[in-house]
Amino acid sequence: MDIITKIYIDDENSSSRSPSDVQSSAYLFRGALFGDGFFTTAVVRNSRIINKERHLSRLEVSSKRLKFSQWSSKEIASSMDKIAIKYPDSILRISCSRKQKERGYAFSANATIECEIAVQKLKEFPYETCHLKMAETPISVNKMLAGIKHLNRLDNVMASSECEAPNQEVLMCDDERVICGSRSNLFVKLDGEWMTPIISDCGINGVAQGLVIEKMDELGISCKHKDIVKTDLKKMTASFVTNSIVGIWPAESFINLECDIYLKLDLDCVLQLKSQLELVL
Repeated sequence: MDIITKIYIDDENSSSRSPSDVQSSAYLFRGALFGDGFFTTAVVRNSRIINKERHLSRLEVSSKRLKFSQWSSKEIASSMDKIAIKYPDSILRISCSRKQKERGYAFSANATIECEIAVQKLKEFPYETCHLKMAETPISVNKMLAGIKHLNRLDNVMASSECEAPNQEVLMCDDERVICGSRSNLFVKLDGEWMTPIISDCGINGVAQGLVIEKMDELGISCKHKDIVKTDLKKMTASFVTNSIVGIWPAESFINLECDIYLKLDLDCVLQLKSQLELVL
């Protein structure tokens, strides 16, 4: 890995006398420095932002909980719409953070909100099913931040590095509690009933997760929020994970080498459910 060094100096006269690798900047970008911010990732198909209102709601809720004053969902929505027209089949990552002149952890009353929208070409996901295993990296626990897709995602970064193949997902835990996948929300079928872990002091409230639960309820398919522990996974018969890019990703197997468990899961059950829900994700 190459290391690129950039130097920023808070000196308005520095650019006239500094080498080319030194840039003048009076602002500190707190998203990169402290993870001070939040984001969401949305799919655009035929210039339509899938689940646009849910993504905007996630951003607005995050802005309130993280005390981003002067937030404007209208401005963000307008920017998203313009990009969706220009890039009709794409993936948008909307990242929002604070920038300010004052240094230190505390955010200033004078901080401004900076939102970046990264655009990537939409490619159809090539893996119809996934294989689950336990992650060694535990999930970070913080009740105040639970549910928010904030920018400090180092636990997900390290857990994702444990995936040994692109069609594998690792499950992150807090001690014995199973919370989520490294890039997804988890659903399991136990004793004939669908369940998804409670998000109370860690984890993310997923956009796709919320939509799936809502549609299941409309169809009269029970899905409970429940604390799921590692031993429960010995008894699961089917499972799938969700996120806004993949949608519903059926799990074909689960392995836990610590407990010498290998389960072949009911794939047809999940494919049938996926067909019933008829979700556009």
